[in-house]
Amino acid sequence: MLSYKNGGDVGEWTINTVTQEKAEKIAEEFALAMDSSFVLTYSGVREDCYEFDFSVTADGMPITEVKCMSEYAYNWNLGRITINVDDSGICAIDWTQPIEVVKKVTDKVEMITAEEAYEIFARYFKLKYASDSIYEYGIEKQIFDLYEISVSYVIEPIKDSTDAARVMPCWNFICKHTVKFNDGTPDNIAARASIFAINAIDKSIIL
Repeated sequence: MLSYKNGGDVGEWTINTVTQEKAEKIAEEFALAMDSSFVLTYSGVREDCYEFDFSVTADGMPITEVKCMSEYAYNWNLGRITINVDDSGICAIDWTQPIEVVKKVTDKVEMITAEEAYEIFARYFKLKYASDSIYEYGIEKQIFDLYEISVSYVIEPIKDSTDAARVMPCWNFICKHTVKFNDGTPDNIAARASIFAINAIDKSIIL
């Protein structure tokens, strides 16, 4: 039996003393106790706590996103656990519906290389974030520090099906995402997040 102390019950959430590294270790220990296949796919800093997402894996690769191409995508939740940690420990947990891979295509499919994926990223990434709408929120610019390119699975819903979907491999570009406001102050949106993804089979942009 797994149990934990809910820090949220003992007062306001704060992150004055716990470091992000220590908070990540606390969250990881709990996530792996829930399911040993979980891997960390997102980490961020909220105003009053750290937040970590751990995703379920297939063949060692995490299932990280749902391809939102139509109204039926909402039927699919990711196999993910979100854990918030503050000075008092774990203060909130959100565990979504698990994903189970029940059938695999055995024929070999050739994936594009990381170099090919990076060429697409370099060509289209700036276009994705070129919107002027960010200035409505007092943001001067967005900063993305790319530090990892990895492969993961993305769920592609099947039309008119609520209990079956395909998963496709994609190249994910993991970044630290920061915004700089007009007054010069920065804000860390995410320390580790997939901000661009490319279908590793047909080269289409997923995110």
